[in-house]
Amino acid sequence: MRATRHLGRLNSAVAGRLSRLRQIHTAVLGLGGPRSLPDVSYLAIELDNLIMAAMRQFMISTLTGARTASGQKITSIPSFSDEGEVAAYALSVLSPVGYGKLGSPQRLSRRDEFKIREPRSVEKVVASCAASNLISVQAAYAYNTGVFTYLPTIRNFYAHRNDDTWRKVKNVAGGVGVYGIKYPDQLLLTQLSNRPVTVFEDWCDDVELFFYQLTL
Repeated sequence: MRATRHLGRLNSAVAGRLSRLRQIHTAVLGLGGPRSLPDVSYLAIELDNLIMAAMRQFMISTLTGARTASGQKITSIPSFSDEGEVAAYALSVLSPVGYGKLGSPQRLSRRDEFKIREPRSVEKVVASCAASNLISVQAAYAYNTGVFTYLPTIRNFYAHRNDDTWRKVKNVAGGVGVYGIKYPDQLLLTQLSNRPVTVFEDWCDDVELFFYQLTL
């Protein structure tokens, strides 16, 4: 996934990746049993990767003057010429202390970028430079979904797999109304009590709606 001069293409890329993850999810449900478990961890990790990549490319596209999906040219004060400048500015807004420790550079390498995975971080950066698509960002930010809060905890479990990360997964399960899970993979495949979708399908739907609104 790359930065683009038109946010409609970014939205299409997000939708395409989500479609692939949904297909894998459907196949996993068909397998059932222990054979499905490695695929569940893949789904969690890849959905988290998709969110981080799309947030990053949205930020770069927005601050370098892309057009929105509706065709409006995005302006900001100041304006930026490349992803290194955007990364430095974002770090200065989101972590002023960290930015200062790096010597307040005009550009950052990808290694030193602030890892963005939460809507509030995007909203804060876009608002700080008065980007003209701020209304769309705020509308997306106002969309109430737990995926951005809960998914990093699930990914962290698959990275570390210990009693503490398992306990946190059970807390997430309670937060989405799923109880009595016996293993972490079961959480994402459990159907919600009030909707005919699993937790993972619900999160994919939320991510798709969020980025659709974000890129308008």
